[in-house]
Amino acid sequence: MMYQLKHEINEIRNQPKVHINNLTVITDDIFSKVVTEMGKQEGVRFLLDSLTGDSECLSIVDKVYLSGKDKNEYPIACKGNNHFRFLASNRKVIDDLGGEIIVSKITGSVQDAIIRAAADTEMYDIKYIQDRIKDLTNGRDKLRDGLAVKVTNPTHPFFQC
Repeated sequence: MMYQLKHEINEIRNQPKVHINNLTVITDDIFSKVVTEMGKQEGVRFLLDSLTGDSECLSIVDKVYLSGKDKNEYPIACKGNNHFRFLASNRKVIDDLGGEIIVSKITGSVQDAIIRAAADTEMYDIKYIQDRIKDLTNGRDKLRDGLAVKVTNPTHPFFQC
């Protein structure tokens, strides 16, 4: 029992400790976040218009999580070599070596947001939406590289443990 308790204490000590108030968390519901910030009509238009650019996920991430914030307040940080940390919806800091978790989370959230936006308008053909969603999945390496550049900050509080 003592061994188990010591092991649990060591695990707790090794977890990233971050004390930042009012920090945005990375949520699965980007659609609601965009619509709340911009209004439904403008939010839907922003999401669907972002499909036409090469960096659709990055522009959405920038708008939802990074714009107007200091780099130390970003809910995502990269230390280098694709070592990401981000604040998940349970307010827990996720340590993501390689960036697979954050890229998967963002890609899935953006895909869901675009599907929900497309359901609210007849601006785009469904085949076009499907093709763009497929492109998001295929562009994971590009997203990881672009995200790493945008959020590189080895002195971010996420890495101060």
